[in-house]
Amino acid sequence: MASSAQVYHREGQALVNAVMRFIYLVATAFCVFLVGCDQAALMKKFTPPEEESIAKGYIELLRQGKFDQIEHDLDSSLTDSSVRDTLSKMAALFPAESPESVKVVGAHVSQRTQT
Repeated sequence: MASSAQVYHREGQALVNAVMRFIYLVATAFCVFLVGCDQAALMKKFTPPEEESIAKGYIELLRQGKFDQIEHDLDSSLTDSSVRDTLSKMAALFPAESPESVKVVGAHVSQRTQT
């Protein structure tokens, strides 16, 4: 038979565990809330309007199948015989209808230095 001190310890430990789980849950929910709210603001901060406009223009060229213009503007070190096929596959992912809205959902900046 367990002594009253052992029972008290087990019940106290169970309460501490429950409280800690609740605190972790609240902290996790708070972090998710912060990340979700700030992602759009971060995209606006790191994506200048002119860059966003250029990106939207290339998406529209891709949707319309105007691959020549896209290929012309690509860095020559990125082009090879599979570029047109890749662009065609990318264009096939877009629906035929005009989009209701277009927004930046991610950004990647890469700079090459000439040596």
